[in-house]
Amino acid sequence: MKLGHVIFNVVGLFIAGMLLLSALSAYFVVLPGAPIEKRGFWHLLIVLEAISIVLIAGGGIANFANGRLTGWPTGTMIFAYSISVWLLPFGIWGIVILLAEHKRRQRETSQPPRSADPN
Repeated sequence: MKLGHVIFNVVGLFIAGMLLLSALSAYFVVLPGAPIEKRGFWHLLIVLEAISIVLIAGGGIANFANGRLTGWPTGTMIFAYSISVWLLPFGIWGIVILLAEHKRRQRETSQPPRSADPN
């Protein structure tokens, strides 16, 4: 796995950890003291963070398990970054490195295999 791919997945796991911390603090600290009429917003925020946690952490772990960037795990990470608007730059980064990986694989498969003996 290339260094840029490792960094992409590590940043994703870090963000998932921060989202988990945020969701837990919203649930255990903010929600009990919030007025009943404003709890709907906090429930929505917790659900969005939970979805993002599952998709980002799951995609990062699946990419590490495969040893490379693959379509579905990276796609779920990109989707999760996109639903949380402030993480959209990471989603764009994921699209760029996934396309670069796809082009690299196409070049590898289109080139004829080199023989070990040139004679």
